[in-house]
Amino acid sequence: MLSDTKIKKTAKAERDYKLSDEKGLLLLAREWHDLNKGRWTEHHQSDVLRSLERDAFPSLGKVPIGCIGVHHVLDLLRKIEKRGSIETAKRIRYALRAPLRRQLLTPRSCATTTPRL
Repeated sequence: MLSDTKIKKTAKAERDYKLSDEKGLLLLAREWHDLNKGRWTEHHQSDVLRSLERDAFPSLGKVPIGCIGVHHVLDLLRKIEKRGSIETAKRIRYALRAPLRRQLLTPRSCATTTPRL
């Protein structure tokens, strides 16, 4: 039988997973950006964030992270590539990797997963 402490920890972990899922890509990508900006120049920081705000957030920003599948990311990258912005597509792909990989490590509400980007 589980102790009360273990039950509370499990319930908190499940709540955290749901909260993380509800945040969507927008907030998780911004958290990733904040964690990494100390390693980047100011120019690179603003370039990465501007790319995300212009290209990724409008279509995927409010989608729960656990519901974003490979096809969503590929559609987004193809749209960016079609306008000739190959380097931007590479940056977006890189910037989406961390939040989407984190999704694989925790249970999520949607069945769709995003294997190796």
